[in-house]
Amino acid sequence: MSVMKLSNIFMNMLGLSAIALTVACNEEERVVELSTIKAVIELPTTKTTLDGPDANGVYKTVWASGDAIAVCSSDGKTSEFKLKSGENTNKGEFEGAAELGSLIAVYPYSIVKGKSGSTISVSLPEVQEYVSGNIPAGAYPMVASSDNSSFSFKNLCSVLKFRMFGDLTIKSITLTPNDSNIRVSGDAFIDINSKELVVYKDANPSVSLNCPDGVKLTSEPTDFLIVVPAQKYVGGFTITISTNEGIVVKTIKSDMTLNRSTLYPSEVFECKVGDGKDNIVFDDANFKTYIIKNFDTDGDGEISHEEAMAITKIDVDTDNIESLSGIEYMTNLTELNCEGPFVWSGYEPEEGEGKLKTLDVSKNTKLTKLYCGFNQLSSLDLTKNVQLERLRCAGNYLTSLDVSKNTELTRITAYNNRLSSIDVSNNTKLAIIDLSNNQIKSIDVSKNESLTTFNCDDNLLTELYPYNNSKLTTIYCSNNKLSSINVSKNAKLTDLAIYDNNVSEINISNNLELIHLYCDNNKISELDLSKNSKLKEVSVNDNNLTSLTVSSCPEIVFLGADNNQIKDLDISDLVALKYLNCIGNPLATLYVFEGQVDAITEMKIPSSTSIVVKGSEEPGDWADKEFWHKSLGMRFTATWCGYCPTMATSFKTAMANYPDKIELVNLHASSSNLAFSGTSLLASIFNITGYPTGIVDYRTRIGNSDIDYTAKLIVNAAKETENSYPTKTGISFRSSASNGMLNLDIKLYIKEKGDYKVTAILLEDNIIGEQNGAGNDYVHDRIARLAITGITGDEFSTTADFKTVNKHYSAALPSSLDKGNLYILVYVLKQYGSQTVIRTADYGDYYVDNAASAAVGTVQELILWGGNEDITDGGEITLN
Repeated sequence: MSVMKLSNIFMNMLGLSAIALTVACNEEERVVELSTIKAVIELPTTKTTLDGPDANGVYKTVWASGDAIAVCSSDGKTSEFKLKSGENTNKGEFEGAAELGSLIAVYPYSIVKGKSGSTISVSLPEVQEYVSGNIPAGAYPMVASSDNSSFSFKNLCSVLKFRMFGDLTIKSITLTPNDSNIRVSGDAFIDINSKELVVYKDANPSVSLNCPDGVKLTSEPTDFLIVVPAQKYVGGFTITISTNEGIVVKTIKSDMTLNRSTLYPSEVFECKVGDGKDNIVFDDANFKTYIIKNFDTDGDGEISHEEAMAITKIDVDTDNIESLSGIEYMTNLTELNCEGPFVWSGYEPEEGEGKLKTLDVSKNTKLTKLYCGFNQLSSLDLTKNVQLERLRCAGNYLTSLDVSKNTELTRITAYNNRLSSIDVSNNTKLAIIDLSNNQIKSIDVSKNESLTTFNCDDNLLTELYPYNNSKLTTIYCSNNKLSSINVSKNAKLTDLAIYDNNVSEINISNNLELIHLYCDNNKISELDLSKNSKLKEVSVNDNNLTSLTVSSCPEIVFLGADNNQIKDLDISDLVALKYLNCIGNPLATLYVFEGQVDAITEMKIPSSTSIVVKGSEEPGDWADKEFWHKSLGMRFTATWCGYCPTMATSFKTAMANYPDKIELVNLHASSSNLAFSGTSLLASIFNITGYPTGIVDYRTRIGNSDIDYTAKLIVNAAKETENSYPTKTGISFRSSASNGMLNLDIKLYIKEKGDYKVTAILLEDNIIGEQNGAGNDYVHDRIARLAITGITGDEFSTTADFKTVNKHYSAALPSSLDKGNLYILVYVLKQYGSQTVIRTADYGDYYVDNAASAAVGTVQELILWGGNEDITDGGEITLN
């Protein structure tokens, strides 16, 4: 394409009038308020046109009807001024309102985004609208400055004029620089001092001239003018012409420098589709076969530029393809899958090998997904693919990978390469990083705050600091050279694998969500799992552990602890355990619950290990001490009951008068707003016919009366139980709630053989709502919400004194409950047996022996009765 450079377009003179109104003044100061003219931001009809050329070959820029400019004052305020007079001349008067002083004016008003310091932000239109024989409306920016009301505008851009003839109808013309680093539309700024336009590097790589009604070519040349930034176009640019019969592509491959305020016309050419010169040439016959099969829309056995530009996704195996040459013309490609053959292993494909040795995606600037793994690539240039979101280049020969320009990346999968380092500091949107099986010595993930999965297994890492990665759920960094790792800031962590390192200690007390823990073959001597109640798999083989406490982890299914120094191991709380490996330890005793060994699918322990059923061994210190006793108060109530708040106050008074000696559960009738499913059955046991009614320890009925009198009856009933029936059971338990499930593990300490029942109920506090007799803001506490066991209790018996009994329960947690105000109530019923029956009516064969409660997610320890220390006889002393 040959061009002829014309003389500079004349700069324009503009007269500017500002209208000010004085509204007030006093002795101290004079206040001036400017009146403003309300106006809609200019529609696409805003325009400036070219007039000429004159006899000297010079075009003049003239004002057109509807033109508007932006006037920016020194304080950054921007005002709109509209053309008042001077249409079709290069001098015009504009009317608006602005502070007088140092002003900057920009045409057109519609592109201005704001002023900051010495720059004015603008947005160059990505699509310009065709105007017959002239520049597109509102697309030709100008700037001027003045300290008064007269402005001389300076043109900022260049104009390209394409001259063509033929029989086609033109739909649009798109200009794309051949150097993908060059931007031609979108976000830019005007330097006020130099009066230069600068386009941001992340702006748009193309600009189009749209012909909405189509422009029919004739035998005489038709001119198409498009405005572009004045800059150097390294490698030239490509013109893609969309017509009624297909795509026509014209290219300038040499460097071009376009100066501002200059019009560059092309030589006249015939615009036509066909004759073979616009078809893509492919180097690889197999790749061409795939493309023809999937994208040859006209069936001619070739791929034209138009067909190439319509391709947005390629999914092709490279087991018999050596080159993807030709994809550079598929500039609308958003997804490219060109991976070699591979075999799945676990959750990831393992090494395969396609035939691609090179891959050039520098022209595919719209790519968002690139899968090029399992080939023979030794390098991969992604610096032009700034929209890339997902990258998988695993299983190649890459020694380096630059992703500094790929700021939209959310996933990088580059395992099984030869990378020695990688910088991901610019990739702040990354959620998944998989760099396993490389040669990476260090990596900084402090900027990757969106990271959820990090896999760097089989590298050379000596340190890892995931301090800023609070969203991490998975860390795999096994088979490295780590001596320590700090995961205290990773509260959402569910999976941690650090096996085959040199780690001597690890603190996972903040990782309450941890499910899988693998830390085999390290130097760990202590491991605290007391906070990790959700663990399901624990593997700590080949360490220096002398003990391992897993009582806080009832959900463990797999436990591996081979080759340590563990002497005793208690797994009696692991109700879900199926696999146990503990060989290579001096394991003397393994504590289990009754029947647990039969329930375990695979158990490997030393042949010399003694298996002891927990509770069958000699009793602990609790055997010769008294248990702390609490009575159980039941209040039968309803939200429609006007007298019920009185009894509620009576129970609160009793609990205050006899502190820490009474547990309470409020049982609402089925007709109440807080109905509990177990109330009806309990009401039938205690012959409840009216509300409110209280029951203490399954023995004593409490009627509603004066608050203090009723409170005294409650306390007396509790003391009667304590004095008449010495406490035979101690209670401890722990609970957890996750994924909509409630888990409860209870341990009971039984001093006297006999028949018992244990009952567990989920309570809710701080429910604010209606209560007849107390208004609509009544605070309901200790409300029964869910029977975790059967409401009448889970029966069990002991055939000997001083035994422990372990119980595990789980239940679906109602989503409507306030998770922060939930409590577990546990109480034990003992059969009267030969004891004297003291009660107000026939309520059955059991009474409440003891009760305890604690918040969900906490531990209720066994509480023993306190008292003064005994004094022992030290023997006689001799006085001289």
